[in-house]
Amino acid sequence: MVRQLPDLRPIVVTNCTTRKRATDPPVSLPAELGCKSLPELAARWDALLRDAQRRTTAGDLYVGRAIAESKSATRSLGGELFIVSAGLGLVHETDLVPNYNLTVGGRGGTLKGALKASGGRSTLWWTTLTSRPDSRGSLSNLVSARTDSVVLIALPATYLEMVCDDLSTIDSDPTPMLRIFTSESGRERLPRHLRHCALPYDERLESLDGYCGTRAEFPQRALRHFVEVLGGHHLPLRQAHIVTTKALAGLTKRTTPPRRKATDAQIASMLREQWGSHSGRSARLHRYLRDTALISCEQSRFQKLWRQVLTEKKMQETNAYDA
Repeated sequence: MVRQLPDLRPIVVTNCTTRKRATDPPVSLPAELGCKSLPELAARWDALLRDAQRRTTAGDLYVGRAIAESKSATRSLGGELFIVSAGLGLVHETDLVPNYNLTVGGRGGTLKGALKASGGRSTLWWTTLTSRPDSRGSLSNLVSARTDSVVLIALPATYLEMVCDDLSTIDSDPTPMLRIFTSESGRERLPRHLRHCALPYDERLESLDGYCGTRAEFPQRALRHFVEVLGGHHLPLRQAHIVTTKALAGLTKRTTPPRRKATDAQIASMLREQWGSHSGRSARLHRYLRDTALISCEQSRFQKLWRQVLTEKKMQETNAYDA
């Protein structure tokens, strides 16, 4: 008989997204910032945040499949949702936050350039964010303080790299209640003593209807499968590994088709042509590019081009109405 964990209020931890829903213009670092040290960079960012309006909750600010999957899993669990933000630190979904533009993910993330110029690392940046007086504190403190809760962390490799020093301070006591969802690359960025907390999900998940998608939201798709299909949050860690391994055992990894490169102008043209056929839906258009047109276009680049075409479409509608 499989032993189950007692009913506890679970905690889900996910990452912020580049796409945001807000009426206020985003807080952004100036293109030519010129900060020569991490403390100087942090002070400039703090000053920008202090002057920003906070009208939206974190749960409503972020848009995209990663946050949607995280919310779905959290609601199924009846739990709490926390978000690892490269611009704000650790936030609860009910916290009022400003609209901002600062990311550690994607090619040429805005934070990457600023850190490179100031000689800092993302791990030190995270320590600075979580040490601020108005911060909710570190991720390790959250895990250690909730020893009576199952904590499910779904983060991609870039975010795990940013919080790895934070996670390394977690001792062995809370780990039986910790579950981590990430890619194979992400598992390598975990502190060694926490790697056994990562569930063995891999690209075979793409073979399951309803759970395939892009790499950007792989951890969150794995989390939802674990919760809604396997009920793995009820199981001790060892048993959770066993049921996950069995669930993936009969599946095969999808073969990634060779994709060709295209310029921004070419991709934007394709989006315009396919806009009506896909109702302008970003997820459907991205899948069309990747799976049908076989065009290589990573998430952040696609979102920039999709927003560009969306703006064009809205302007066309406004002009048609005025005419």
